[in-house]
Order: sequence, then structure tokens, then C-alpha cells
Amino acid sequence: MKRALLGLGLAACGGSKPHQPQVQHALLSVAADERMIAVPAGNYIAGSTPEERAASYDDYQQTAGQDSARENKWFDTEEDRRITELPAFRIDLMPVTQAQYAEMVTAGKAKPPAIDEAAWKTQGFNQDFATEVARFVWKDGRPPTGREDHPVVLVTHEEAVGYSVWRGAQRGEKRRLPTAAEYEKAA
Repeated sequence: MKRALLGLGLAACGGSKPHQPQVQHALLSVAADERMIAVPAGNYIAGSTPEERAASYDDYQQTAGQDSARENKWFDTEEDRRITELPAFRIDLMPVTQAQYAEMVTAGKAKPPAIDEAAWKTQGFNQDFATEVARFVWKDGRPPTGREDHPVVLVTHEEAVGYSVWRGAQRGEKRRLPTAAEYEKAA
């Protein structure tokens, strides 16, 4: 299972009516629930042009000091620019935080995000574990000190799905991860 440094966001199924937090859930963090935004139905511009993809490769090379994005063809599967229509949906305004994910860990419904250097190296990521990844690794079942309000990272897709289902159950509604199209439109 790949564990990447990706933020976790949630979408709610159904209409665009904003969720109203309920008092009986006061023990749970409601920050994500209060910050869900309605994205109206309609068209948006999806995808990118070949020039935008080339610029992304150039930007990564300039920022990272290496050309591994181009070598690994990170943006080659990006679809060409097009008009896409989506129904209305709701999505978290901010990524799920380490503290919010820790609520599910504390409830015994998930294991803390974890990865070691050997496992990291087998996944082909460019980031140096000691200088760029280790600071995000949980210790003693808790998020890294000072990073509780940072986006949760080092979770698998399955763990992210599990969080969305768990959070939805806590709120009495169905939740899921946003689709790629929803995430792109919301951005």
C-alpha cells in the first residue's frame, strides 16, 4: 500500500444544503463539518493544455532541483482541457487535520499513520525520508507535536476511505472522498 504525503479531504453525498452541526456531537471536532462548502452544479474547465503540463514539469525541476517529475511522467496522464459538468456537492474547505484523524485513532477505529524509511524507499518517492518525511511520522500513537492542525498525511487510500465513512457516521450522514473531478472543480 502506498503512503503518500497527501492531504485528505471529504465530500458529502447529496444536495448542496450546508450541514448544520448538532450539539450532541460536541466531543467530536466539528471544524471540518462547519467548513464544508457547497459547490453548485454546472460546468467547469477540467484538465490542462500541453503547455501547462510542460510548465508544471519546468516548475517542479526548478523548485526541486531535479527532473524526476518529467522522468517519471507525473503529468503525462493529465487529460486535455475540456468543459465538464458536475452535479452539486459539498466538500471540506480544508483538508482533514492530524488532530481530526487522531479522533478516529483514539476511538479505536484506525491505526496511527505510519511508515518507516525502508518502506518509504520501496515506493519510489523522491523525498528524503530523514529530512522531509520523518517529521510527519506519528509517535506513540499521536500526531507529531506542533503539527496537530496540519493536514493528515501518510495514510493509504483505504484508510482515507475509512475516515470518511467513520466521520460521516459520527455526523449521521453519508460521507466519501471527493472524486478527482470534484476536487478539481472545487480547487
